[in-house]
Amino acid sequence: MRILLTLLFLVLASNSYAEFYVGGNGGVYQYDQDTDVAGLNDIEIRDYTLGIHGGYMLRDWIGAELQYLNYLEGGDTLANGDIILRGKGESFSLTVRPAWRISQDFELFAKLGVAFWDAKLRYRIPALDIEETVKDDDADFTWSAGGRWWGGDHWSLALEFNRIQADTEIQFDSLTFNVAYHF
Repeated sequence: MRILLTLLFLVLASNSYAEFYVGGNGGVYQYDQDTDVAGLNDIEIRDYTLGIHGGYMLRDWIGAELQYLNYLEGGDTLANGDIILRGKGESFSLTVRPAWRISQDFELFAKLGVAFWDAKLRYRIPALDIEETVKDDDADFTWSAGGRWWGGDHWSLALEFNRIQADTEIQFDSLTFNVAYHF
């Protein structure tokens, strides 16, 4: 964590190229929890995610990005309809963003940093008249990889895979399509 924060400080402190960008993203996510909740040892929730992001590229190969993702409420009916599971969450991440320009219009990028997340799981067992909500939050390592295509001088489109590795039992994965405006 200290190394990432030091790297981020060095990136922000250098004077250079300087390009700001802001944008929005949407896609799909999967929340995976391996701990026991309501007698289930493996919980997976899949649904849609929406978010916003902004960044600062100090050079054409290195920058920093702040991102917010809202994991919309999704769920499933499990154990032959005996358990109804719903979940949702959100995350804020701060990352260092190296980029590799492949051509004039395309780049590959990665992101490494920290994500502050929270999740809420609600399960209901109608036959036993049980309903419970379990909440969890933390700050954990996050990484991303993707590709960006420039459609003009100020607009770009990107496809990105993101993982928040909360611990050995919880992870968030998302695949998003991003649109950004570059200043």
